[in-house]
Amino acid sequence: MKNIVVFGGRLNATNRRTVEDGFVSALSIHGVRATASYTLFPGDLPGQDEARAVMRDAGVDGLIVASMKGVSERQTYVPGAYGGGFWNGYYGPGWGGAWDPGYTVTDQFVKFETSLWDPSGSGKMVWSAVTQTENPSSGKDFASSLTRSVVPALTRAGFLPPATKEKAVSSAPAPAQAH
Repeated sequence: MKNIVVFGGRLNATNRRTVEDGFVSALSIHGVRATASYTLFPGDLPGQDEARAVMRDAGVDGLIVASMKGVSERQTYVPGAYGGGFWNGYYGPGWGGAWDPGYTVTDQFVKFETSLWDPSGSGKMVWSAVTQTENPSSGKDFASSLTRSVVPALTRAGFLPPATKEKAVSSAPAPAQAH
């Protein structure tokens, strides 16, 4: 697939842009002209029929839909330890130290489903994966983690050409919007 539109679903506007821009950037090194859906649909995402009409008119050959499936947390207790030992000081030998009481660590997991759709004909899904990112530090960090998992998998599945510097393209200009 050489001309793909990327949709970020179930996200606020900022995170939608971050995820879509992350995919556009990652796909460009595969020679794919990718377009972030927010450039075509700046407000809310369209209904399926409107999206299909715009994609058909734009001549795209693939749609990537990345949707958040949930965020969960896991708490892990790290037990305390006694830090001390034998010492020999001015007043003679002894044993001593300090007690570290332990602590709880909370890890956050963000689960996403990313699917690839063929917009021609009946518009069927041709590939899908569920990924989980642990403790993303920012939206950009999350988008980078997501694309580092998904784009190579799409390449291995034969939907994208291998990455090379010679194939890098800029993002595609936004096709005219259907009204």
